[in-house]
Amino acid sequence: MYTLKKGKLCLAVLALLFWAAALAGCGSEPVDEEKVRRYADPITENVLTAVNEGSYEKFSRDFDRQMKSSLPEQTFREFSADTRAKIGNYSAKEFLKAERQKQYTVVYYRAQFTREKEDVIIKAVFSETGGRELLSGFFMDSNGLRKK
Repeated sequence: MYTLKKGKLCLAVLALLFWAAALAGCGSEPVDEEKVRRYADPITENVLTAVNEGSYEKFSRDFDRQMKSSLPEQTFREFSADTRAKIGNYSAKEFLKAERQKQYTVVYYRAQFTREKEDVIIKAVFSETGGRELLSGFFMDSNGLRKK
């Protein structure tokens, strides 16, 4: 997973740990991948391009309330800068799979970044709020991100 420097991004770590714990061990259920991709693909694309651009407004546009409060703008700025320094800019993604875990839909992608030789695995977690699918968790993993 994304390696964090000591003292940085504490709120993000807590939010990510919460979602990882909530999803750990949950059995997955089949989903209509076509339906899921209609909202998951554009939201995930938006988040990844927002990291490139350093745009918190764009990055957090589709977050649920808890995700917004867990990832304030300053945390995003540090995350965005660190991501670009370690693996470069996002360039493309490929859908891998989607699954239902309790009240969440978890969508996996393989992404390419300009300075990362290997794939970056993206895990986007969605939940329905007010009839709309919103991002409840977002994880990125690669060898480059794990470097200190």
